[in-house]
Amino acid sequence: MTGEIIFGIAAANAVVIGVLALRRSTTNSATATFNAIISHTVGCFALFLGMYFLVPKYRQVYEAFQVELPGIAILLIRASDTVVRSSLALGVLLVLFLAADAVLFFVRHQNSSTRTCAKIGSGCITGLIAVASLLSAIPIGLPAIQLWNQMS
Repeated sequence: MTGEIIFGIAAANAVVIGVLALRRSTTNSATATFNAIISHTVGCFALFLGMYFLVPKYRQVYEAFQVELPGIAILLIRASDTVVRSSLALGVLLVLFLAADAVLFFVRHQNSSTRTCAKIGSGCITGLIAVASLLSAIPIGLPAIQLWNQMS
């Protein structure tokens, strides 16, 4: 349970930082880019680390107690297995994505006519990270709650 709390806190921090970056009406592109990229980096790496460390641990617990998992949880476990097997390649892709995100945001934010577009794009990425974090935590957490109820 400690792992999912840390995972939740990291995802929540990414969302809060992203919202604060969007609400801040700065015209300084470097500062705005830094704020957006910090929120995206924290969120993406929290999601990556959750898939790499937390989901396999839950899988071991569920296998030990022979818990029947819903289809979405099985799909998430398979995705986690892919993350574990391909962690280096996915890590490199994640870094490249964040670098491209930074460059695109910075370029769009510099021009006052595309600044709003840059902020909306940044907000969408932050929102997708938050939704992915929540949608990952629910299928893995629900069987744990059911197991806890059966044991007590």
